[in-house]
Amino acid sequence: MRKLYLHILFLFLVISFNTYSQTATTPLTNSHAIVENNPVSNAFYAYISSGNHVYTGSCCGQQGGSSEKVVVTYESLNLTLTSQLISEIKNSTSTYNDNGTAPNLLSFNGGINVGDVVNVYMVYINDNVNRRSLYGEIEFEGEILAVGMDWQHTLWFSGINNPNLGTSDYPRWSYANSANKSGKFEDRKFEPNSYSSGNFQNAWDNINSNKDWFQCLTANGSVCSPTGGSYNGSAVKKFRLGCSNGAKGDFFRIITTVACQEPTGAGTIANPESNCGSFNPGNIWYNTLASGGSGGTLTYFWEKSTINSSSGFSTISGVSTSGYDPPSNITQTTWYRRGAYRCDISNAVYTSAIEKTVVTEITGAGSINGAESQCTSYNPGNIEGVQPNGLAAQGGS
Repeated sequence: MRKLYLHILFLFLVISFNTYSQTATTPLTNSHAIVENNPVSNAFYAYISSGNHVYTGSCCGQQGGSSEKVVVTYESLNLTLTSQLISEIKNSTSTYNDNGTAPNLLSFNGGINVGDVVNVYMVYINDNVNRRSLYGEIEFEGEILAVGMDWQHTLWFSGINNPNLGTSDYPRWSYANSANKSGKFEDRKFEPNSYSSGNFQNAWDNINSNKDWFQCLTANGSVCSPTGGSYNGSAVKKFRLGCSNGAKGDFFRIITTVACQEPTGAGTIANPESNCGSFNPGNIWYNTLASGGSGGTLTYFWEKSTINSSSGFSTISGVSTSGYDPPSNITQTTWYRRGAYRCDISNAVYTSAIEKTVVTEITGAGSINGAESQCTSYNPGNIEGVQPNGLAAQGGS
């Protein structure tokens, strides 16, 4: 029994560690794949020699000190896509021009669009190894939006922000398809190479030991095809690569959503006030905005309470600004606070509440008693009293 308990505990710890350790920079992998975010120089060349990128040298070498693995390297995190970046990811006209010959990116869940905030990865084999059966699998934190499978999709682009990758680590159009260079870069493309006008080929979707293949899958393992429509509403998070490298290199660019994380700081608000009787409170301005978190859309909302600064709050409808102008007349003391969230309002963070205090005049003077009289000088007794009627601050406690 003790042995069984230890075994279960070990499995729990392994599962917990894997779940906990998954981040944007470290996707989960199976035993045939590794994460390497600081690859060797020129890792994204299939062949190199000296400094002029002629493709007649030996293959680039093994990543991360481990041989014959599928490798994943992040290229950009929290990248806001522009039309220029999308063009470059497909086939950049800023550094080279393919005259529109590249096939389309494979798109999932709406593909990539201007304004999207994404993470970009390179998944590749650059050792001479056959991984058609013992494939590498990578599960990303965010959902897969697009897959670049053609060599033109994996050239340098201007949005790269991994500090461990330099511009010299990437081939560019100007020397990627030169016909006078043996083993030119475009020959390292993924096979089979019949794109059918950019449409996904089912043959690539079948695990086998005779052809190169890849798959995109939901988190629960269901295979997704861009033309099949079965991915709609599903979280497409896994990528499997089953290729025989042949010392050319098989490279894929994977673009994912940025996983949503709530803000870590609520920021601060200011301008408490007090006034005798009902009044028009001044604007509540912000000193600092909410901070931290990623993904989603940073959203503000406001709440108020007439009980105290820590309870009784209700949402103020229709207010989503960083500052707030309360209504023109309040008749009782009211506390206001601002909430912020990116993913789920139930996990919002809140500022400290500020107080708008309504002070009212006393309505009755109360009374005193303890009248005395003596014929000679004496020490008078205490004068007892009843408190005045009314509250100093309406709604306060």
